Amino acid sequence: MTDGCPDHLSVSQISMLMRCPMQYEWRYIKGVKAPYPVALAQGNAMHRVLQSVNSYFMLKKKWLKEADVADIWRTVWGETQKEVEDWGEESQESVLVSGFDLLRTYLREVAGETVPVACEEFFDVKINGESVIGYIDLVEKDSVSDYKVVGRTPSQKDVENHMQLALYCIVKQVKLGQIIALNKKKQEVTVIPAKFNCKEWLGWFGDIIDRYAAMRKAGVFPPCQPDSWMCSEKFCGYYKQCRGASRKKKGVRIQYVQIGGVDPRKAEVEDE
Repeated sequence: MTDGCPDHLSVSQISMLMRCPMQYEWRYIKGVKAPYPVALAQGNAMHRVLQSVNSYFMLKKKWLKEADVADIWRTVWGETQKEVEDWGEESQESVLVSGFDLLRTYLREVAGETVPVACEEFFDVKINGESVIGYIDLVEKDSVSDYKVVGRTPSQKDVENHMQLALYCIVKQVKLGQIIALNKKKQEVTVIPAKFNCKEWLGWFGDIIDRYAAMRKAGVFPPCQPDSWMCSEKFCGYYKQCRGASRKKKGVRIQYVQIGGVDPRKAEVEDE
């Protein structure tokens, strides 16, 4: 492994490697933390509250009252908001209100349809010798679910190809996985189920992990395509250090070998 590489992979790390290897290098090899955006803070806070909601049900066999959830949310968000560095168009108050509205919708429309047996369950498995870790948001008898606080509700196709959910199914040896999407723009909660062929997904994970393990060992982390949605100052916290800095880089030389005329490689093929 390259010095600085973590000795395990999480699904979020694998996703980052797939989206932009150079972003992974900044975060996990160089240890540079990007500014903490409000969207990530809200998602993390919501996960903490939902964990409390599910834990209470497992202990008491009944659901928390909305007023109690509101108190928990107010406390958790009060702690989390202190770490936010990038507020975008949001404010402390707007997230506080929208967060409770979403949690209330979850309690009224979704919670009663679930029977939690575990929540935020940690796992550490080895795939082809590589340690892969994670937390499963919600575990039921025959299914696993992943909470997503989103601005766009995932499509059915998105869920069917969701590798985080697929790995959860592999770990718990179940076929049914669900994304529980809490849409903060529409203020609605949607449950999108999908069935996963764990044997096929495990084979795919093995191949992907082998490739990225080789990349990490070599210490080669290329950037993503510049037309990628995430290659922008808005979506990448490392944009200024990466592409933004490259635009100001000096000393890069170009040597003109040929402009116009016949491609010599084509001429060689024709001569053959």
